[in-house]
Amino acid sequence: MSESGLVRALAWGVVLAATCAGGASALGEIVCEGSYWPHLQGIATDGEALYWSFTRDVVKTDLSGKALKHIEVQSHHGDPTYHDGKLYVPVNLRKFNAERGEADCWVYVYDARDLSLLSKHGVPEAVHGAGGMAYCDGRFFIVGGLPKGYQENYVYEYDADLKFVKRHVLESGYTLMGIQTANFVDGAWWFGCYGETLLKADASFRLIGKYRFDLGYGVIKLPDGRYLLGRCFDRSRRGKAVLGEPDAKTGMRVVTGPTTGPGTGVSRATTSPRDRPNIVWLTSEDTSPDLACYGTPLVKTPNLDRLASQGARYTNAFATGPVCSASRSGFMTGMYQTSIGAHQHRSHRKDGYALPEPVEVITEYFRRAGYYTANVTTPAPGVKGTGKTDFNFTPKRKPFDGTDWSRRGPGQPFFAHVNLVLTHRDFVRDKANPIDPAKVQLPPYYPDPPLARRDWADYLESIQVLDGQIGKVLDRLEREGLSGNTLVIYFGDHGRPHVRGKQWLYEGGIRVPLIVRWPGHVAAGAVVDDLVSLIDLAPTSLAAAGIAPPGHLQGNVFLGAGAKKRECVFAARDRCDETSDRIRCARTKRWKYIRNYHPDRAYTQFNSYKYRQYPVLALMQVLQQQGKLTPAQALFMAPRRPREELYDLEKDLHEIRNLCEDPGAAAVLGELRKALDAWIEQTKDRGAVAESESVLAAAKKLAESQQAKVFKRRGLREDCRAEVLLKYWEGRLLGGGGE
Repeated sequence: MSESGLVRALAWGVVLAATCAGGASALGEIVCEGSYWPHLQGIATDGEALYWSFTRDVVKTDLSGKALKHIEVQSHHGDPTYHDGKLYVPVNLRKFNAERGEADCWVYVYDARDLSLLSKHGVPEAVHGAGGMAYCDGRFFIVGGLPKGYQENYVYEYDADLKFVKRHVLESGYTLMGIQTANFVDGAWWFGCYGETLLKADASFRLIGKYRFDLGYGVIKLPDGRYLLGRCFDRSRRGKAVLGEPDAKTGMRVVTGPTTGPGTGVSRATTSPRDRPNIVWLTSEDTSPDLACYGTPLVKTPNLDRLASQGARYTNAFATGPVCSASRSGFMTGMYQTSIGAHQHRSHRKDGYALPEPVEVITEYFRRAGYYTANVTTPAPGVKGTGKTDFNFTPKRKPFDGTDWSRRGPGQPFFAHVNLVLTHRDFVRDKANPIDPAKVQLPPYYPDPPLARRDWADYLESIQVLDGQIGKVLDRLEREGLSGNTLVIYFGDHGRPHVRGKQWLYEGGIRVPLIVRWPGHVAAGAVVDDLVSLIDLAPTSLAAAGIAPPGHLQGNVFLGAGAKKRECVFAARDRCDETSDRIRCARTKRWKYIRNYHPDRAYTQFNSYKYRQYPVLALMQVLQQQGKLTPAQALFMAPRRPREELYDLEKDLHEIRNLCEDPGAAAVLGELRKALDAWIEQTKDRGAVAESESVLAAAKKLAESQQAKVFKRRGLREDCRAEVLLKYWEGRLLGGGGE
């Protein structure tokens, strides 16, 4: 060993002895001082200092993790390597692992002393992305991205001047998104892949072993024969190195003692996927908290009631939008639909619109962590999942791996979304447990004739049918022995499909049921009144899986030690079908503030979907003509609306009395105005940008076509008046008629 090598070995010995003296929770752990965006990509060492490459930062620390130098760099920096006083970092500037090979990859060379940039070298041969690199025997080797379906990985060899030599093929089988890190030690290559796959190959790149272990954040060989393994924690922004050693079964294993649990500060992402919870989202369409466990009379929901008794029932959960595509675009990305250009209902469905960087569908984060993702279409015998996505954007690739969690690999954890069409119109009656329409409780803004009662009773019965389907899905989890290690979250995508409900920012449009069951983590029978937005589901689910939520997410984690409570939730309504509008609201536990950007327009400006599907809308139009609406009912039928609305929900749950002109509410009004203004600015709300005339014309044409088909099937004229439509509904719902 050279004198410099001996000095470095002694330096590492001092550091390891010091860390080992810290007790079990600190054993062998070196934490990079500081927090950097968004997560660690790799680590390297010259024996006297550590170099940490984050996506947009490079940090030099001493061997204990104390920061010596930090620079901000161009995204996307990868796993580095050290050689001859220089730090070499692969940099990917464009699309990683794209099929067409659009990565635009470089190697940036930094002076290891002060991290000053010395040079840049293009490496276009790494067409799918440069994720990591290593130096070995006078040559550099670069690894990187891999499009879906490729059954081999590639290693690109360069000489000492970073001139391309050749491409090596590693017969590895498919690995999710390819290789992230590379290191050649003791005569073998160690390749850390995305999705917790570890590959080991000989010097000629012949595969020796393929293991399930996370080496994706870098590896360093130490003088004592062990390794330092890179890890992420604290919502990805901080890096840590822990001790590891080769293992015949798993390829590598952590030997530093506990890496999870209180006091360690390490994300559960360092554990095996077999130890992570499965996550199931059960979603129903157009559902308000009208379940028995929420106190709704007459309704029988034994399965959802049981789920609530085994977990937590949230009483203040809200969608970010009162219509499916906007809401789903939000909760499947953890972002407000208004921030990502997905706020206009069913916009961008066929125009190739992509999410702005760095936003992704939540399933991408699960995939990278080794999860199987499923949009389940056969969740249980006799139950059909819709497989609905309904995004207002085009995902970069298929958002799910398959249609059932049964297709996952042995021991592989899964994220499953089960979407049930109930209680979307048309309602499905519950023949086994019919509800007497005469006994239902209607809101005061609703008229009270038999038609209105029958329609509301049908909605409640549809909830009962939904409950039976959810019960079968829960039974399957129990039957397959999955219940004990599965986080189940049930919620509605937005509120009920009734007048003043769906498509509106009143409670009936955005307040939803939310029930969470996670044995051993969520107290059974808990009732939680914390404000929760559906965009909080994404970071909460990721955190539960031990996956640090990306820093750009706008949702909050609402479970566990890192939970963050909201003082206010926000929601937005924009164009729905062919009906253009813009409404925003801010909602605290007590108050609701609504801002109408088009007060000159009626609440009931024409909307084909509601006109042909809502019996009570036709009823209210006829009663309005006859002068038979109560003041509360007439509010929604007014030809104009106020620019602002303010409601005290403790005293006025149905949002009837607008307090904007009440001097006693002036202070609250002012606070919520400011809160909404701040939210619009901070989240870069795109609602003020008008859609093109061609988009609006296409939406109108589609609505007219759909209405023509439906009315033709019903034997009605396309332009039939409300009186004619009302008679049709009375015959269908009260007289035993049907389509």
